[in-house]
Amino acid sequence: MFMSGMRTGCVVVGYFLAVFWAVLGTLSGDYWAFLCNGLFWVGMMLYGCYLWTKLKNRHWAWMLFGLLAPIGFIVLAGLKDKSDKSVQSQVLNRISIKFSKAVKARLLLGEEVVAGIWVRRSEFVATDKRLFRFSAGRCEELEYAKISEVSRKGPELAALIGLIFFVVITLCALVEMMFGNPDIPIMIILGSLFSASLGLCLWGIKSLSYYQIESQTFDKTALKGWRLPRLFARARVDEFVKTIETLRH
Repeated sequence: MFMSGMRTGCVVVGYFLAVFWAVLGTLSGDYWAFLCNGLFWVGMMLYGCYLWTKLKNRHWAWMLFGLLAPIGFIVLAGLKDKSDKSVQSQVLNRISIKFSKAVKARLLLGEEVVAGIWVRRSEFVATDKRLFRFSAGRCEELEYAKISEVSRKGPELAALIGLIFFVVITLCALVEMMFGNPDIPIMIILGSLFSASLGLCLWGIKSLSYYQIESQTFDKTALKGWRLPRLFARARVDEFVKTIETLRH
């Protein structure tokens, strides 16, 4: 998922910005603008084409068809996929390259990857024996037998209350400003309540509905568990947690 998303982003952004600088350089006669800026985006587009060939397990030279864009994209899209269709291969090809290498280096003989997910700056990979997490450039692992609890948490009530207060106070402030005779003390109070309710709302939404993976092996001075937020990826996170629960038992 990570690699396929990066492929699409690099190809689309690189292509359109390369065309933009080519047209701009042609119309203005400033070819240095294209050389200094356009070639950078061409390089990004080619990197996206390289990831495209990697996902299909084809030779990197196929990426040069990107130079014939947009017709070259049709060639790459129609290129036969020779990648391994196993779950392990698909998961490792869709997470970040650094995490993929770390997981491969730590896999035991006979251990297989069964699921993977990316949520809010963290990546998780589940094997049939352990759970891996990659965050802030560090790879951590946890055996299922050492997981004490996987619980669903989240201050939904705080988010709801904060949202209600935010809407009500905003409406009160608008009515006071448009039809009333606002003075400084009232506006200060409304402004303070507005800020407090907005902060409560944002805090509640940020932490809204997440899974907490806890273990006695975690450092007591640090966060007591690994967090998997459900915001914007509820179905995928729920499915991943079900896989973990199945492997635990």
